This record gives sequence, structure tokens and C-alpha cells, in this order.
Amino acid sequence: MAIVKSDSFEDALLGEETESEIAFDHAMDIAGMTYDFMLKRGMTRTDLARAMGKRPNQVTRILQAQGNMTLMSMASIEKALKIRFRIVPTSGDQREASSSFVPVSTMREGTWKPSDVSYVAGASR
Repeated sequence: MAIVKSDSFEDALLGEETESEIAFDHAMDIAGMTYDFMLKRGMTRTDLARAMGKRPNQVTRILQAQGNMTLMSMASIEKALKIRFRIVPTSGDQREASSSFVPVSTMREGTWKPSDVSYVAGASR
């Protein structure tokens, strides 16, 4: 769980994840996979920024999970890296044990397993 100021005192007492913490976890998942695919493709931040039509400092913010990750940002990353993210729902109590985002470009429909990719978001923290 990310260390983020709680949205409410009650959430903090109950130890429940806030929306901010969940969003930060997703941003970290996407940032980790993005960086992993950049390495696989031999891309620098400048290369990715150019492919996304963004400034390098904007890519740095994405890779550091800063700011608000939008669906348009995700789509821009997917297009630049020629991948697709797939969202795999999990129950809240299984969040840490299961993946929440899986890069589709390495999947064979119906036969995906964690060893198919070198980074599986949410699998270990």
C-alpha cells in the first residue's frame, strides 16, 4: 500500500485503502510496465516522449507516478510502445496477490500466466 495521506480519519483508523492510494498504486503499475517495455525496446525517456508527442519532463512525471494518469495518457503510452494494457479485476482482498494491469502484447488469449512477462503489476510490492 502506498503511503498517501488518508482521505478520511475513518479510513485511516480502519486501515482501508483510499481512492488516492488506489490511484497511486495504478500509476505505479503503469509506470513500472512502461519503464520495462522502454528497456526491452532500447528506448530512452526522450525517445518515448518523442513517440508520445510530449516533452521529456512529462514522461518523467509518468515514470515517477506523479500527477494524474488519464486514459489518454495510457493510450499515448500504448501507442508509443506498441502495447495494450488490459485491466484484470480482482477482489479488494486479493489486490496484493493478483495483477491489476497486464500488458496485452505479450499475451496469448486465454493462456496468459505471470511468467509470460517480466513485470506483472501488483504481483509483488
